[in-house]
Amino acid sequence: MSGDAVTVGSGLTPGTEGQGAFVAASRVILANYFSSLSRTTQSIAILWVLVFLVSAVFVRFTRLSNVPGPFWAAYTRLWLSKQYYSGCLYQKYHETSRRWGPLVRIAPNRLLLADPEATMEMLSSRSRYERGPWYDSFKIDPERPNIVSQRDRPTHLRMRYQMAPGYSGKDIAGFEGIMDTRIVDLVDRISTNWISRPERTLPLDIGRWIRHMTMDTITHISFGKPFGYAENDRDIMEFTSVMEALLPIVLHFSVFTELNNILRLLAKVGCLRRVLFPHHTHKKGLGRLRAVTKNIMASRSPPLPDTKSDMLDSFLKNGLSPQEAESEMAIGLVAGSDTTSTGLRATVLAIISNPLVYRKLQVEIDTCIADGQVSSPIKDSEARKMPYLQACIYEGLRCHPPLVLPRERVVPPEGDIICGYKIPAGTFVGVNVWTSQRHDIFGEDPEVFRPERWLEASDEQLRAMKKTWELIFGHGTTKCLGQQVALMTMNKFFPEVSWNHLPNILSNILWISVILAKLNR
Repeated sequence: MSGDAVTVGSGLTPGTEGQGAFVAASRVILANYFSSLSRTTQSIAILWVLVFLVSAVFVRFTRLSNVPGPFWAAYTRLWLSKQYYSGCLYQKYHETSRRWGPLVRIAPNRLLLADPEATMEMLSSRSRYERGPWYDSFKIDPERPNIVSQRDRPTHLRMRYQMAPGYSGKDIAGFEGIMDTRIVDLVDRISTNWISRPERTLPLDIGRWIRHMTMDTITHISFGKPFGYAENDRDIMEFTSVMEALLPIVLHFSVFTELNNILRLLAKVGCLRRVLFPHHTHKKGLGRLRAVTKNIMASRSPPLPDTKSDMLDSFLKNGLSPQEAESEMAIGLVAGSDTTSTGLRATVLAIISNPLVYRKLQVEIDTCIADGQVSSPIKDSEARKMPYLQACIYEGLRCHPPLVLPRERVVPPEGDIICGYKIPAGTFVGVNVWTSQRHDIFGEDPEVFRPERWLEASDEQLRAMKKTWELIFGHGTTKCLGQQVALMTMNKFFPEVSWNHLPNILSNILWISVILAKLNR
């Protein structure tokens, strides 16, 4: 009985005393281990902060210290990240360049260039500047750069040569006719379904319908038939919505470029690659588009050398591999549709916001129609002979360039002198197109939408204005391959809308607030 009392009172059964001591000792060891680990982690963190601070101060005062810019931008990329996060990067860049000058420091090793002449020199075909790691953020396939993300100059030039016949329309069957079909289709749908009457007002989201038209145009040129954005009045494959959601993430990867290297390593794991990059198994967005492209290529015979078909066949016929063509169709649809629709929306908004401009343009279009100077549908060559229409297009794109990202280059090994500043090798230099389009060459009121400036300028000034204006589409070997598609679309849109006499389509039922919201996204 006394033994039983001892057992109950101690809470232990015979032989468990050693186990209890072991558990207690283990707890002490683990506690000491985690305490030591915590101290080590804290020490590493403190050391990292000290190294960062010393490095930041060293870079601040020894590299690019002569170039002006915001205080914090000289120490950390967080200032630049904040500007991206604002959603109004073009405004932030413009404010920064206006305050600090044509060359401004926006990160410890990054500069922003707004001077047109220096920009053209940097982007010229003979320049030794190479594309920087900024472009790595725009890879669709981690192992295969596309025409946008390709940084190797010879490979990039080879790809441009192979893709140029497709983008220019040379290899496309009925290239201009496709444009006509898509614009006439848009006009017909608006005139049938979206014309307001005295008893009923129908608010038209023209921004959405312009996007439908450009998506159908690009897919028609690319695959031989449109995907049906306008017909179904919806975002097919949720392509646009997915791209708009992903773009802010991509832009931050272009600031913290080391993340691209981490992504590339993670992509070597198959299951992670499907999550991190567009994959054929995805049901929407770029992954779904890649699957569609892959299926179309599998269903076709190899294109013949002398035939004209669509852009996909053109790429294959001119030497792109099926894998390259697949990636290029995806990036082309992203870049082409977004920039074209943005430029068209911005120009529409500028015109309808200026009644005098709108009236002058309407009079020119009506006069050309009455005099039989244009066909139905209007030809691109005819639209180019309409001076005020061309002035409106030039001015619309100048006031709101569709692409305002910096597209950074790397200063060559011998360094360079930019805008009077000595710049060391390895510095990243981005272009500020928005501010370059507000250069003094455009007159005393470059912030104002005034198409007349293109008609009043002397021949010499007009040449200088057009030279600077061309920076909207790039320069040298980086010139946009889709410029022809964008300008032809704009040349046809305004006359065709007017030709069909859609009641007040450009003055009453276009909701300016809707377009503004879409432009500022």
